[in-house]
Amino acid sequence: MTDYEYQKLQNAYEETMSRTGEEEEFGQEEYLMYGSYEPLTVTITHILNNKSGINFASYAHTGLPVEVFAMGAGQEQFEGYYDKLIGQIGNDGSTFQSASETLTGALSSIDNQRQQTMGVSSDEELTHMIKFQSAYNASSRFMTVISQMTELIVTGLK
Repeated sequence: MTDYEYQKLQNAYEETMSRTGEEEEFGQEEYLMYGSYEPLTVTITHILNNKSGINFASYAHTGLPVEVFAMGAGQEQFEGYYDKLIGQIGNDGSTFQSASETLTGALSSIDNQRQQTMGVSSDEELTHMIKFQSAYNASSRFMTVISQMTELIVTGLK
């Protein structure tokens, strides 16, 4: 599949999954793209029509099963009927969606662990900052005492 076809398929899948079944009207653009059918079914049919060079005229289940024939490498993937093929594609999509969500969660977990290992401890940094501020204040007082002593010596010599 091309990137364009994959993107169309993904958009149709998301649109189909976001529907609640209670929608009565669809927007004009959505109606133009899918009619009153499921977006995923229409998109899969369009892609299959373009790839196979034949036209499936029905998007919904009819009383007549539509056989699918294929020849060549991978032909066993297309054995059976159109509705079986559409169901298999839907199941595969769901499986890939679940795998994607699982991997996204694992990636997030690993990233959190990396941040904990490599991250800066704010408690530690605050302790260092207080220690250095105290050292700076002590140095400042020391310099003030030295300055006062120098001033006292200079004025005492006059």
